[in-house]
Amino acid sequence: MTRADQQRLFEDLVGQLHRMTSADREVFLALQRRNKDDEDLDAPSASRLERLHATYKPPKSKKDLENIWKKIISGPIKS
Repeated sequence: MTRADQQRLFEDLVGQLHRMTSADREVFLALQRRNKDDEDLDAPSASRLERLHATYKPPKSKKDLENIWKKIISGPIKS
């Protein structure tokens, strides 16, 4: 994992701290401390970071994004 990829994953997950379980939050904070110390993550730590990212920031499919966009442009629902 490159340093840029690692940084992007951390930036994505910072906003998800409130959703994490206490165990996942502890793992993330420990990894974040290592990142702030400019350490490169070893393979097991990198895989934990990727697992956290997949769990709390799953990729959106194009169809999901199109549905969200349709809801936004349709405006408020009138009764």
